[in-house]
Parts: sequence; C-alpha cells; structure tokens
Amino acid sequence: VHSALMLPNPVGLSELLAGSAQLDSEGTLQTLEIPNLTVITSGVSVDNPYELLDPARFGPLVTQMRQQFDAIVIDTPPVLRTGDALKMCGAADAVLFVIESGKTDTRQATWAKRLLQNVGARVSGVILNRAISDTEEYYYYYGAAGRRKEARSA
Repeated sequence: VHSALMLPNPVGLSELLAGSAQLDSEGTLQTLEIPNLTVITSGVSVDNPYELLDPARFGPLVTQMRQQFDAIVIDTPPVLRTGDALKMCGAADAVLFVIESGKTDTRQATWAKRLLQNVGARVSGVILNRAISDTEEYYYYYGAAGRRKEARSA
C-alpha cells in the first residue's frame, strides 16, 4: 500500500504489533489529500510476521482503531500465499475476497474460500480484478450514445 500511495514506511503495523510504536506515535497514522483517509503502512519487514499477528496482539489493536475510525480496511497478502490473511480476517467485520482474473483457477479459489470459512471469516463479497472485457465495443457504443443524446438536448 505504501508503494502505491507513495508513502514513507518507517513506522507501521509491524511496529504497532511489536509494541515499539503506538497509534499516536509520530508517523504511524499518515494522511493523504483524500479527505477522511488515514493510512497505516506495513512498517519495516520483520522475520516473524505470523507471530506478530497473534490475535492477542492484533485484536486489541483493531479494537483501539475502531474507537478512532468509522471504517477500517485491511489489505492482506493472498490467502494461499501465507497464513497472515487468515489470522487478520478474524478481527474483521467483513471480508472481500479478491480473485485475479486469468491467474486464480477455480480449484485455488475454492480452497481459499474453504480456508476463510474454516477460520470464521465473514465473506461479504468477491472482487474479480484485472478482468479484460470482451464487450469493450459495447461500452464504447453506450458512451457514444450517451454523448449524442446530450448533444441533442442542448
């Protein structure tokens, strides 16, 4: 997330969970030009991220964040790559299951869904990203028709 948003990453979730930083520590909560958006980056990489995500550490941190924020979005690694996502989703009110088009096959998606169910994740929806539409011409036509209609009524 920090790379995509071009944010510095010296203090973040790793430091919060390790106890070397607090939510009110300088640099922990980063704001952007987008109103009402605050970001906590991952922080410095650690050798034991799975241990840091112990529910006894992560749960209280999420509880503390809920007192400060209306909504909390947690971006996790893929479910099948590490156990991190499975540990984190237990503290989430809802989980959006992201599937990459053309890369995640049905067997992988089914297995990941089963893993999420096994830890009690509340899957609220699925996002299919990087999908390529065969109907690109339809959208172009639809947009062109909309422009013509606006031109007629002007």
